[in-house]
Amino acid sequence: MQRLYRILSREDQVRYADIFEPYNKEGAGQYTYRIKGKEAVWQHIEQVGIVLNDLLKKLAAYQQDPVYQIAQRFFEENFKLVERQVKAKANSEIEPGCLQSLDDLEASYRKKGNRSYKGYVANLSETCHTENPIQLITQVQVEPNRVSDNVLLQEGLPGLKQRTGLDTLVTDGGYTGPSVDETLRTEQVEQIATGLVGALPIHPNGMLAMSDFDIQIGQQGNLESAVCSQVY
Repeated sequence: MQRLYRILSREDQVRYADIFEPYNKEGAGQYTYRIKGKEAVWQHIEQVGIVLNDLLKKLAAYQQDPVYQIAQRFFEENFKLVERQVKAKANSEIEPGCLQSLDDLEASYRKKGNRSYKGYVANLSETCHTENPIQLITQVQVEPNRVSDNVLLQEGLPGLKQRTGLDTLVTDGGYTGPSVDETLRTEQVEQIATGLVGALPIHPNGMLAMSDFDIQIGQQGNLESAVCSQVY
């Protein structure tokens, strides 16, 4: 609200002074610090949405300004109209790619395990051959943090193969999956995974799981053989 006020002409600042007054009389940190309790927070959030919805209509002449566009994006991602009434979206309704910072428009939200993260994910590749006198970082990728590990591998592998002649890649389990397998076959790169995603195999009533078979996959990803571990 304060940033939106600052882009206005002097005439418009005077015209809409009463609307902006609750948000301009003290710093943003002071404003939020004085709001106590979850119910009060949601009331203030919803009031901001009501005011912002009205202002975006009145200030349409500023719609080419980046600050106006950020305010519009903030409104669209965090509020909805229910029978023409502005309502704040519940957390479950807000997309992970929604605005996380007014100063960083591409940062995203991600929940991994029991922890929440805001910002970006970085992915690095490096050499690891024991005969190398030194090891070199061969690739750095940075994306909004909702981009998964296997997508990073798929996007980065072709260039890495072309530049380095890579033939073997060591990763953890997060970089595995059917789509990754297809990319690895195309680039003729062998993957060594130090772990696998998913649940551990179970053996109800002594039955075997797929992990108990010696499975051979062809270059096109087709099953060539599956030999039971109990066959001698």
